[in-house]
Amino acid sequence: VQSRIDARRPATGKRQSLDLPFKGKVFCGECGRVMSPHVVHNRQNPHIRYVHYRCRSQAGGRPPCKGISVPAEQLRIFILGVMRDEDELAHDADLSPEARQALLSAVRLIDEFRAPDPYLAIGDIIERIVFNQDTIRVVFSDPALEDLPANPDTP
Repeated sequence: VQSRIDARRPATGKRQSLDLPFKGKVFCGECGRVMSPHVVHNRQNPHIRYVHYRCRSQAGGRPPCKGISVPAEQLRIFILGVMRDEDELAHDADLSPEARQALLSAVRLIDEFRAPDPYLAIGDIIERIVFNQDTIRVVFSDPALEDLPANPDTP
């Protein structure tokens, strides 16, 4: 009987995995809950996907946070911009000079390779991102920064 039931089931396609370096690290600035990735496929070209992080406040019966959603690509570009901005990093009281230098070195490495793997490494050096309509706060992971060489030419 089970084999007949299985034979009637429509075949499902293999799920494609996405590399989401910020998954579990983006939090809503309104309610504090984690924002989950949401994938939308382009109707004309199903191979094109748009990834957004959106607030999960509705899960668990809470009233929803309105308009708390950010495109993953926009978030990536913003974070790389912060990491490239030496003036902003210099004024961040939470960063030690060593961590600041390690961030700048990481950006240089990412820019040199321009490949998906360095992009995934960004997720390793970020501990938490708090997203709000008006602000984004990025908290870098101190242990991950300590593992980065201060000089990218150093092995």
